[in-house]
Amino acid sequence: MTDPGRSDRPAADVFPILPSIRQDDNDNPVTTTPGNADLAEVNVMRKVVMPSILMSNANRMMNKLDDLYAVTASYSIDLICITESWLTPDVPDSACFIPGYQVFRKDRKAGLGGGVMCYARECMRCCVAEPNSGSARDGFEHELLWLIIRPPTLPRPISVIVLVIVYCPPWYSAEMKRSLVRTITLGVDFFAGKFSSACFLILGDFN
Repeated sequence: MTDPGRSDRPAADVFPILPSIRQDDNDNPVTTTPGNADLAEVNVMRKVVMPSILMSNANRMMNKLDDLYAVTASYSIDLICITESWLTPDVPDSACFIPGYQVFRKDRKAGLGGGVMCYARECMRCCVAEPNSGSARDGFEHELLWLIIRPPTLPRPISVIVLVIVYCPPWYSAEMKRSLVRTITLGVDFFAGKFSSACFLILGDFN
């Protein structure tokens, strides 16, 4: 049975390739139709230059590693953002290693659960950053992981990606949630003043 959503026409008919205008050695315009080499160049230009992202609440990271490894083997994912990692400082990075990725973590300091982390492809320049604005200065400490990311390619208007992974526990009171919003806002304001044309990505489990 034929899939009604599928076309049996050649790709060149479905996505027509328009002739291009180039110049010869004497700077005269020459109209050409792309060949295979040109199609490869067109395909490169069509690639999405923003990183692909997977966001998940793991609810204990260590027993999800096999699943996550299978996902990364099947799909091209640049950034993997995890909440509720349940990792503690006595768990080394090597224990949650995924080939081809660098890992960044912020474990919960006291009590069970919580924690946020990020896997980023090794080809990306990433670093953990803490806004000098700090928290909302109200005594609450939130589970936030700020990363400055420079992928190999970005859309021209964007200079850098500022990523923050957030975990807001379900037991947060209204006051604590307001504090979390203020803390994120202060952080965004800080990095907006530090990086021109930054792209901000705020991801997480906000319950």
